[in-house]
Amino acid sequence: MADQSPQTSPKLRFFFSRIFPWLFILFGALCVYLGVLAIYRGIQSLTWPTTQGRIEKASVVNTGSNNGYASSKIAVTYTFTVDGKQYKGDRIAFSYATMSSCQAVNSLCQYPKGKVVSVSYEPDDPSLCVLTPGVQQDVWQQTAMGAIFFITGALLAVVLPIVMPRSNAGPVSVAW
Repeated sequence: MADQSPQTSPKLRFFFSRIFPWLFILFGALCVYLGVLAIYRGIQSLTWPTTQGRIEKASVVNTGSNNGYASSKIAVTYTFTVDGKQYKGDRIAFSYATMSSCQAVNSLCQYPKGKVVSVSYEPDDPSLCVLTPGVQQDVWQQTAMGAIFFITGALLAVVLPIVMPRSNAGPVSVAW
């Protein structure tokens, strides 16, 4: 009796067993890297010195659409002085979170032009500054999701070559 298992073309098998898992691995690694960097800077920022700054501009920026809802973030620019030198900053927090347009408009009132704010800055490089020091919850979530993608990609890289049916067509040629 002939083997009735499904056949997969060598090119498709190569793509799904060798390339596809790396998309998960690379995306996961990037998310973990950015998350760990934000966590590191967020923890560091808790010990940074602070100075007074002034909001120069704040606006709501549309960052796209998520399930039919507009996704936005607040863009803010502030100035502050350290050792007689003026600096500009634009980071509210070490975070990558977005929010709905309504939430962004409501949050915008926290940053009216001319408002005096507390700015935390890196003593060796005051251009690295933030209005809300510390680690934000979304950064932990992003880092965890990145780890899940990375682990999923690693598992796919191991399992897919084993479970994907082979073709009886001979050696795999990767020339497209």
